[in-house]
Amino acid sequence: MTALFKSARKLTCAGYPLVRTKGPAQMNPASDCKSVVSRSLAIIALFATSTVSTYAQTNWTGQFSPNWFLSGNWDASFPRQTTDGNINTVTPNATMIADPGAAARNLSVGQNGTGTLTIQNGGTLADSFGTVGDLPGGVGSVTVTGAGANWSNAGGIVVGGLGTGTLTVQDGALLNGGGGSIGLSPGSMGTVTVTGPGSRWINGFSGGLNIGSFGTGTLTIANGGVVVNSTNFTANIGNGPNGQGSVTVTGAGSTWSNSSGVNIGNLGTGTLTIADGGIVTGPIVIATRASSTGTLNIGAAAGNPATAPGTLTTLSLAFGAGSGTLNFNHTSANYVFEPAISGNGTVNVLAGSTTLTGANSYSGATNVNAGSLGAGAPGTFSPNSAVMVASGGTLDLKGFSQTLSSVANAGLVNLGTGTAPGTVLTTTHYTGTGGTIAMNIHLGADGSPSDRLVINGGSATGNSVLRITNAGGPGAETVADGIAVVQAINGGTTAPGAFALAGEVRAGAFDYHLFRGGASGAPNDWFLRSAFVVPPEPPIIPPVIPPVIPPVIPPVIPPVIPPVIPPVTPPVVPPVVTPVPPVTPPVMPPVVTPVPPIPPVQPPIPPFPTDPPTATLPPGIYPIIGPELATDAVVVPLARELGTAMLGTLHQRIGDTLTPVDADGAGIGAARSSWGRVFGQQINNSYQSFSNPSVTGQLIGLQTGLDLWHGSLIPGHRDVAGAYFAYSNAATDVDGLVTNAAATGYVSTRTGTVDQQAYSGGGYWTHYGPTDWYIDAVLQGTHYIGTAKTEFASLPISGNGFIASLEGGYPIALAFGPQFVLEPQAQILWQKVSFSNALDGLGPVALGSSTGTTGRLGVRAKWTILTADGQVWQPYGRLNLWHDWNGRAATTFATTPVPLDAAATQLELAVGFTGKLKNRLSVYGQFGYQFDIAHSHGSHRGVLGDAGVRYTW
Repeated sequence: MTALFKSARKLTCAGYPLVRTKGPAQMNPASDCKSVVSRSLAIIALFATSTVSTYAQTNWTGQFSPNWFLSGNWDASFPRQTTDGNINTVTPNATMIADPGAAARNLSVGQNGTGTLTIQNGGTLADSFGTVGDLPGGVGSVTVTGAGANWSNAGGIVVGGLGTGTLTVQDGALLNGGGGSIGLSPGSMGTVTVTGPGSRWINGFSGGLNIGSFGTGTLTIANGGVVVNSTNFTANIGNGPNGQGSVTVTGAGSTWSNSSGVNIGNLGTGTLTIADGGIVTGPIVIATRASSTGTLNIGAAAGNPATAPGTLTTLSLAFGAGSGTLNFNHTSANYVFEPAISGNGTVNVLAGSTTLTGANSYSGATNVNAGSLGAGAPGTFSPNSAVMVASGGTLDLKGFSQTLSSVANAGLVNLGTGTAPGTVLTTTHYTGTGGTIAMNIHLGADGSPSDRLVINGGSATGNSVLRITNAGGPGAETVADGIAVVQAINGGTTAPGAFALAGEVRAGAFDYHLFRGGASGAPNDWFLRSAFVVPPEPPIIPPVIPPVIPPVIPPVIPPVIPPVIPPVTPPVVPPVVTPVPPVTPPVMPPVVTPVPPIPPVQPPIPPFPTDPPTATLPPGIYPIIGPELATDAVVVPLARELGTAMLGTLHQRIGDTLTPVDADGAGIGAARSSWGRVFGQQINNSYQSFSNPSVTGQLIGLQTGLDLWHGSLIPGHRDVAGAYFAYSNAATDVDGLVTNAAATGYVSTRTGTVDQQAYSGGGYWTHYGPTDWYIDAVLQGTHYIGTAKTEFASLPISGNGFIASLEGGYPIALAFGPQFVLEPQAQILWQKVSFSNALDGLGPVALGSSTGTTGRLGVRAKWTILTADGQVWQPYGRLNLWHDWNGRAATTFATTPVPLDAAATQLELAVGFTGKLKNRLSVYGQFGYQFDIAHSHGSHRGVLGDAGVRYTW
């Protein structure tokens, strides 16, 4: 049975003396065996096997009913305030209190057997001490449930003394205690659950709260339950040697309040988990003593699926002398952790996004295995911690400069997203293991504002990539060191190859490359530069041949014997005293208030030259360019070519103009027609621009039209008016100049692709004279869409175009074969295309507009052949001379224009035919080749062809 004593005696714990004080009993500090439980609770537990008692005792039999207040259910009537009660059986009835007023001096539920007690629906029980699962083999269970139900323990309560105890407070019930211990003795197991809104455990009138004192203890506060530890005693999780304690606070409104704080692992092993909106208040110490282990989980424990986090409300969290761990394993995208962390322990980020705002100073590792660890203020990351960022983790400075002991990066170190450049990460050692550093940089001239990694007295090794985001920089040509992104100070070093760019970096028309070393020093610093220098050839200095000097033979000089001079005594001269000049007080310079420097204003960036650089660059400074300069530049001239191809010439659109009613040509008359054609063209063009762009590919399309009106406005003449629709597509590859990887020159390479579609609508009016001479006028509007792509950029294309064309031809009949006609032709086209501004992923691009005139002079030789079956065939050959005037365009990257000239003179040779198969059906086609005869501003060449059908009525 349980022994209870009126007076204190000298007791021991784990072989060390238990010292009685006026307050709660405590172990001698020298024993490392501390228990923050009331004096009486310690006596109960430590002398649980004693057989001495000076108080009356009654034992539950449950003979007649579950009713506590029925005397026949006890072997010596039901307990009173001076009677100890033992509930050690559940047969034939378990114990229940459903009315107020139950009392006992000390109560044991499951002393060495099995006992169960339920306090419900307004039932109350008051005692001095309560024990659930008292002795070895004892299994006790107490449930306090419902509003008004209350169990009050003035001295304290033990759940799992030497046995196994379970206590549940639920549905608005109340538990009061002077002190509490869950899993008090070695081998014991105690479990307490406080759950539901209004359910409370008010603890600490005369002692603290220990979970896993020397045994195993578990406390769960859930679904709005509240536990208050209200005295000056610290709560301990894993209190004594080998004690195993675990506390979980989970659910909205669930709260554990500790006025004097919590030790997670005092001498044993303790775990505190705060999840799903649960709240814990009070200072925290993790792994207090050297032999202890403590873990604080925000969200879920390591190895478990992440859950929603809870809140720790305190100003401080300290790691003690043991092995302490803080885990963030939650699902929040913006969790703020305010306590300042100190001591020596480990912080693990396993899931979720956590932002630290305290002035942290802890030493030990910070492991960002997954999720994100962010800074909420400057210097909030501990400068004493070694940080490891795994491949799935992110260390996010959020624009606040930080100092760390070391960084090993296999994931992402983000200096800021959308923040102003200037954030600095300072560390002694940085090791890249395939990780990324994200930086914001104002890409401009030398010394532009930038985020930076600073190596202070240590080293940067391994391999990392820098992901650069342009913070509004327009781009400019650097002429000195460039823009610093990595700096080594106080003897710090960086290894070659430690850093590389994650992709193309461009601002305006300038690409920025990463260089190790400054242009004039700082060999361990890393810079972004948008230009490279071609130094002059060193002068050839001929070798210096020293003259041959014959040896000089000195003459023989006889020795000189000096005369003997008698000594002379000098006269005595009095000393000269130099007067001391008066002391003039120093004149202090006037105090001048320094004037803050005015930041330099970047001058306007001049356009790039139109002429491409020469193959061998003369000495000078040259811009670093990327593939977009060539790729984007060809969009406008390609659009002009698409528009011209869709408009075509009169004979390309409808074939020959012969429209006899009869196939034998006997009757000539005007007819209305519908027509359609397909056309294609090989593109092999080059243009004059700094990037020397050229384009190859195919242009294909279709066009269909309808004569809407025909008639004669002048006797002997005829007129036709109609409309058409056309579609064409250009799928092309683009080559051009880019800066080589070493930034020492330019190389010609494939830069990208342009896929451009055009949708056109047009109207035409054709006038035919008496001898079949003609004048053809066409107006055409076009809408362009498509994409210009490079390795790292994709530019959406959207624009409009307009063409006005006037064409004429005059046939001259000659005796050179069957009905031979030689027809001189002339055509003039005025065209304008313009495109919307767009973003290509690296910056803004304005393709701009182009306006120009194209002229054609040509001659067509045609024969007309009538077949025996009534068909008419008209083969022809054609020679055209095309010339562009003012075929200029300029693509503007941010604020830097890159001009292009596409003007060219080319010759076109073609053969074709028109065949009237029936009175109303004609087919036609042609095949030709274009090539340049003057290409000072580019070149155009390629084959072309089309085929069509026309129906008249």
